[in-house]
Amino acid sequence: MGPLRTLPSAFLFLPAGFISLVPYDMGRSLGEDTDRTRAIQEAAEEYKDKLRTALAPLQKKLKAFNEVKLVCDQTAEHIKSQAQRTERQIKMEFEKLQQFLKDEEAARIAALREEEEQKSQTMKEKIEKMTEVISSLSEQIRAIEQELGAEDISFLQSYKDTVKRAQCTLQDPETVSGALVDVAKHLGNLKYRVWEKMLGTVQYSEYWGQGVPHSHCTERIFSNLSTS
Repeated sequence: MGPLRTLPSAFLFLPAGFISLVPYDMGRSLGEDTDRTRAIQEAAEEYKDKLRTALAPLQKKLKAFNEVKLVCDQTAEHIKSQAQRTERQIKMEFEKLQQFLKDEEAARIAALREEEEQKSQTMKEKIEKMTEVISSLSEQIRAIEQELGAEDISFLQSYKDTVKRAQCTLQDPETVSGALVDVAKHLGNLKYRVWEKMLGTVQYSEYWGQGVPHSHCTERIFSNLSTS
């Protein structure tokens, strides 16, 4: 937009920034009244264009926050889905084991649910914050749009305050990262890690009178636990 045109002598910029009308002589012609009205309309339209330009970043910011909130909503649902799916997989693995493995199952599910709770709480707080910002931006935009629909003189008088409200100081919303359940931590090498833990608790024993090596005995014990 180019520089604002010089207003006709009918206008006076007051120190407070308002625009006032300086009356013409009582004997002014109808043509002068028409010129005065046209000048008001043109000035109002120019300032409206300027305000619309100032409003665009706010609208863009609102769109960005809405998009990130949508991702947050979807992520929150995905966390629950991940936790449920991971829990089912963990249970399938532990069904092959005896009471020791059931205790291990309970411990690992507890860790999973703790992580789910922590990350769900973090996402809940982020969603609440996004909702507050979106509400504030929406109210700010709504107030400015109401000013755009005001009478020309009223609009011009309140323009300075309105354009200040249109200034956006918010930072762009942060993208969602590292928010999902760490599935690899819960499922990665699960059998091996459990078996490794079992080695510290299972007592080795040989078949009496058979002279079976310890390694074979250990494999047989583990096989019996797995298939029983």
